[in-house]
This record gives sequence, C-alpha cells and structure tokens, in this order.
Amino acid sequence: MPDEMTDPRAKVCAGRTAEDCDGPIGIADDNDTCQWVSTTSYGKDTSECSDSKKGGACIALSYVGDGCEVTAACAGAKEGTVYFRTTATCETEMFFGDFCGSAVVDWNSCGWTEPATDMCALPYPDAGPALCNCNC
Repeated sequence: MPDEMTDPRAKVCAGRTAEDCDGPIGIADDNDTCQWVSTTSYGKDTSECSDSKKGGACIALSYVGDGCEVTAACAGAKEGTVYFRTTATCETEMFFGDFCGSAVVDWNSCGWTEPATDMCALPYPDAGPALCNCNC
C-alpha cells in the first residue's frame, strides 16, 4: 500500500524539480525547507539490492532546533538515517541522510535494534523492509 503524503509541506516540496527544490517551503513564516536528495528505488517484488534504479526526490524538512543528536543507522555502523516510503506504483524508494536540526516529513525510518556483527553482516532491520540494508 503506498505511503500517503499527508503533510502540506511534503506536497509542496514533492511538486518541485531538482533545479528549484532547495529552499524555504513558504507555507508559513518558519524555518521549514525543501531539499533535494538522491534516491534508490526497488520494484514491487524486488529482494536483491542490485535490482535498483537511481533517482531523486524533493523532500520536506521540518525545523526542530539548532542542536541535534546524531542517530546511528545500519545496526550502528553509520551515523545518519535510512529513510523509505512506498510509491503509488508500489516501489520502495529510499535514501540515506543526516539532517541535523531538522526532521524529514512523510518518510519512514529504517531501524535496527541488533548491532552489526564482527563479520560486518547486518541483521535485518526491525523497522522497515529488508531492503533497508541495501542503503548501508
């Protein structure tokens, strides 16, 4: 089932191209912005990381404050977050990012509770599809 864009800020940003994406959202007098990110998309029944296509998306960032706590993704192996959503064509679209001071609007976060092993093997994520590991 596709993820619905429910936040008006996400809809404004989604309507922008790569060339006009970066900058203030302009709905209200605040610090929320749009930012272009490089994405990787996987087909509806894809289970292999190699079966992907590169793309991009204009995402909405909601300002939360000047300080930040850097999150750990990929079972603690990387600083940042892997974000995902399901598109209207049932593709899984993902990107990796670290947006200090801002929260990504209308995208889900991949999450791991088990750490990566010494052999560098990642456990499957506890939140999000197994394809989250492809972005690590």
